[in-house]
Amino acid sequence: MAAQVDDALLAAYVDGELGSDQLAEVEQLLARNAEARQKVEQMRRVNALLRTTCSEQRFLPPPAEFLALIARSRRAAEPKQPRRIMANPWTRRAVGASLLVLGFIAGQYVPVAKLDQSPSIEDARAELLDEIAEYHAVYARETEHLVEVPAERKGHIEEWLGARLNRKLTVPDLSRQGLEFAGARMLVLAGNPVAQLMYTRDTGTPVAFCIAFGEKDNAPLTIAELHDVNVGYWDRGGYTYVIVGALSQEAIRHLAAEVEV
Repeated sequence: MAAQVDDALLAAYVDGELGSDQLAEVEQLLARNAEARQKVEQMRRVNALLRTTCSEQRFLPPPAEFLALIARSRRAAEPKQPRRIMANPWTRRAVGASLLVLGFIAGQYVPVAKLDQSPSIEDARAELLDEIAEYHAVYARETEHLVEVPAERKGHIEEWLGARLNRKLTVPDLSRQGLEFAGARMLVLAGNPVAQLMYTRDTGTPVAFCIAFGEKDNAPLTIAELHDVNVGYWDRGGYTYVIVGALSQEAIRHLAAEVEV
């Protein structure tokens, strides 16, 4: 990848539209480029704003005055000569979010939730889990490129990802649960590293065990369904632990008991 940060490529990365090779390339860039990480974080915040503000359940019906205001603004903004503008999808999205915010400030369109509130811990956790599940849905279909570093380099994986997470990391042995360690990769979510340990099994798609920075308070195992897979997660000692895969809730509970530290 060129040294200059490509906004369009980063936008496709945030939207989960890249293939495995491009994903690995962008993740390597994010690991070493603070500017790229900052842009990805900004794009995620815009996405979160759009998801929040565009949800029908979070709004009162738009007043006629607001619709009229938008119509006038569109007519005024129409170029006299046909031309392409804002070809970058990230630019269109950022402008769209800005227009929404301006509409709210003008008092023409009143959401149920306040926009000036910072994202809650629950929102941040929900976004983390959604991203992990979305990545897993892509990587679990891979064969040759299932992992970034193969299981044969287990010692390196423990040292590498442990250093990124500022902790001692030991790859769990899940052979008693019918899972064989295949290797690992590092995800970068909201500008922070996430260790993704991948396990294969005789029947079924691979299973991932992920470790990310989390809250200081401990929280018990919770299981939810995201992107057609079950996701089990809990907090302990400042880290969030996640098990994701096409597994039953009972299987996730057994795995969580096996890897819990």
